[in-house]
Amino acid sequence: MQTTIISVDIRTHPHIKEDYTGTIFRGWLGASLHCTKHGSCVRNCPDKDLCPYNMVFKERIDVKPYSLLSFRSGDLIRGFIKVHGDKQEFVPEIVSRINEHSNAVHFKGHHYSVEEISVRKVEPSSQSWGDRIRIQSLSPLYLEKNERMEILPELSHILSASIRAYNRVCKYYARDFYPYRTKIDLKDLHAPILDYDVKTVQIFHKSMDGRRISLKGISGNILYDTSAVSAEAGTILQLGSHLQIGKHSTYGFGGFMVKCEV
Repeated sequence: MQTTIISVDIRTHPHIKEDYTGTIFRGWLGASLHCTKHGSCVRNCPDKDLCPYNMVFKERIDVKPYSLLSFRSGDLIRGFIKVHGDKQEFVPEIVSRINEHSNAVHFKGHHYSVEEISVRKVEPSSQSWGDRIRIQSLSPLYLEKNERMEILPELSHILSASIRAYNRVCKYYARDFYPYRTKIDLKDLHAPILDYDVKTVQIFHKSMDGRRISLKGISGNILYDTSAVSAEAGTILQLGSHLQIGKHSTYGFGGFMVKCEV
């Protein structure tokens, strides 16, 4: 499945103090994409099928065709908007609206400027593989086992979540790639955890309708012994890293990268 990644570098004046910028980035995106024709969303809008704001924030299907990722990069906020499958048709309008709203006030009430916008199409490629693989979170990760948040998730659970996320999106937005079936026996996969540096995080977000939402996850990195794991797992992890996995991905959670270690 093909994905378009829109990268936006934002400078706020003054700098924001929050460590996690995902929910702030999401709010900024909503303000940037808001309707330029009607001023506000109207019921039965004739343009809603062509509106990127509607696609991101009003889509009725629970499975969203996008994911968001945001973090600090030096004195900038670097944000990524990943648009998947056939919803990539919205990309030109998305970047145009972002550019039109540059140098405005919204980033949590701060003045901000968009320093750079870049757009590129990507397709998942093969991941380098070895005897040791480290999963590094880029944003908090929330996976569950027996209805509890996993603090040190098994590699098989990360692989399962990656396949699940990929198939959910492809089923609605990229049917030609649905479903992905792995040859790996995930139930019997054995990948011991060799090292870890992980902490739990909790972020409180206030929604547009005033609801206070608690978002939980883990942040850090985990090193797995993958000497007995098929290299196909690398492909699966690539799929998951493009889509972001677990709960709250529409708020920027579930972003990770994979490092092969000797």
